[in-house]
Amino acid sequence: MVHVQGAATQTNASTSGANQLGTLQRAARPSQNVFTIVHTFGGTYADLGIFTDGKIFLIDPAGPAAKDYSFVSLEGITYQR
Repeated sequence: MVHVQGAATQTNASTSGANQLGTLQRAARPSQNVFTIVHTFGGTYADLGIFTDGKIFLIDPAGPAAKDYSFVSLEGITYQR
């Protein structure tokens, strides 16, 4: 089992990789893509994807949903390799 924890902040929303939070080490990468919902700033939520290559991405909400990535909680993300 892999348990992700911590928090992230989007500091620059204008670059091409702005929604990538990071990349997991090979030993922690899932065998299938993992999609979940994470808590963001001000009581809002966002979709998050962890892909088989280890990249962790935020998935922008469809309008008119609020988007605020100034705080993104990674707590509670657990998956089996």
